[in-house]
Amino acid sequence: MSRTNAPDEEQFILRLPLDVADRVRAVLRETPNARPEDSHMELRFTDENQDDRNGMFVLGEDAFPVSVRDLPCMVESFKTYDGSTIIKSNDVGQLVIARHQGEEAPEGLPRRNGRLEVSDGLTPPMRDVRKRFFKPEVTEQPEHLQAVEKALAVILSGGQPRQTDLHIEVVEEWVEEDADEESEVVAEESEALEIDTITSDTLAEDSLLLEDSADADMEMLRDLEMELANMAGD
Repeated sequence: MSRTNAPDEEQFILRLPLDVADRVRAVLRETPNARPEDSHMELRFTDENQDDRNGMFVLGEDAFPVSVRDLPCMVESFKTYDGSTIIKSNDVGQLVIARHQGEEAPEGLPRRNGRLEVSDGLTPPMRDVRKRFFKPEVTEQPEHLQAVEKALAVILSGGQPRQTDLHIEVVEEWVEEDADEESEVVAEESEALEIDTITSDTLAEDSLLLEDSADADMEMLRDLEMELANMAGD
């Protein structure tokens, strides 16, 4: 089963003067006041200098100069078939601005690639968006960036970059115990002292009992000796 590759679709925004936009809108909507010759529309970029940023927009028998400017950010475009479900069709990044003959080309901000960019977006919140939201471009020298990359590689490998002083400082860290831990230790020590006190008192009582029992045994022996002596006298 063969599959044909569809051509890439490119989209842009065409900005026309108000009177020209009314003529184009009338043709697209097929209104009664539409000019028959306006059904022919063409966008040409065939200058002698082969400039793809300037051209002509042909509407019927009239021609209008156009200039291509980049948008400050990409804009998504959508299409619908039923009026409720929308499907993304492409990303738009260029604005084609038409003007009447004799008018000056629109101004633009120069970018690094040599192209011009409009300072405003398509909606009011995007007015002067490049200066308000975008960071300035980096203008560092390539030699400086290469030196930083080499120094970073040396540091990652465990070495010391050139022309740098290495200072090592050992800092001791003291960890203080919490108040709760100290109270627990004091409680454990007090319990140990109470146990030792109870043990010593118990030993003292046991020794007193042993002494009393020894004295009673001695008295019994004396009584027996006296009885034996009396029996021998009789």
